[in-house]
Amino acid sequence: MAVILSRASIRIMSRELRPDDISAALGVPPTEAFEAGSPVGGRSTRVYEQSVWILESGISPDRPLVDHLTSLLARVQDESTLPTLRKLSDHCEIDWICFLSHADGQGTVGFPADVLQRLAAVPAGLVLDLYDE
Repeated sequence: MAVILSRASIRIMSRELRPDDISAALGVPPTEAFEAGSPVGGRSTRVYEQSVWILESGISPDRPLVDHLTSLLARVQDESTLPTLRKLSDHCEIDWICFLSHADGQGTVGFPADVLQRLAAVPAGLVLDLYDE
């Protein structure tokens, strides 16, 4: 598969907690954050129904998806943050958001067993957003 672009982030959404609360709990600032009730963007009249806290991998989009995920895991999965993520999951929806864009319309993406185990330790869903360029 000729991957053109890949990205990953961890997204935490909550109707109860504000992004600042999530940052304080994790000790990690988000890449992006939106308060519940704030405009979704531009000219839209839609608003965020819940607070959204997003941490992006911050690495080059030409890197494999697994590199993005391991970068995120290094930032949010340690002895102090993993129990915090588990507690946050009682009040929040947590997801790994993965984006892949490729040139030929088909392909394969693989993840080593150790990465899957680390991802599974975080109480989060997995969203795969696939595009054909």
